[in-house]
Amino acid sequence: MTVEQVRLPDLDAYLPRIMAGDIEAFGSWLAGAESRLRDSLRSFAIRVDVEGVVQETALRIWQIAPRFLDDGQENGLLRLAIRVARNLAVSELRRYRTEPTEIDRLEREAQTYDPTASSVPRMPDPLLAQRIEECLGRLPR
Repeated sequence: MTVEQVRLPDLDAYLPRIMAGDIEAFGSWLAGAESRLRDSLRSFAIRVDVEGVVQETALRIWQIAPRFLDDGQENGLLRLAIRVARNLAVSELRRYRTEPTEIDRLEREAQTYDPTASSVPRMPDPLLAQRIEECLGRLPR
């Protein structure tokens, strides 16, 4: 099975319980959503406190989940969380007075993220892998 064939679970299975205020269901949802949420913020990581954005996003999703309107597509709550997280990240960039062109570039990069894709780690940058290999070669046995 290739990475492209890996099908991620629909986390909206937890939605009815989350909407009813079940904190354990929300914890299970968040455990499944967190890595994808972080991945969606990858382009902002050098400029924004991603951990803070993820935590604030989780809090906001918990608060608005009872009013969430499902669109019938998979991972609707996750897609909403990603949108909220990106908006928070952009707000942070503006607060730090980041250049508008930089904000636009980071947003475009973030738009390429697909929450339904596998969260299998990507292969590292070839140059980075080469540098790591060179460093490892210099270490004493």
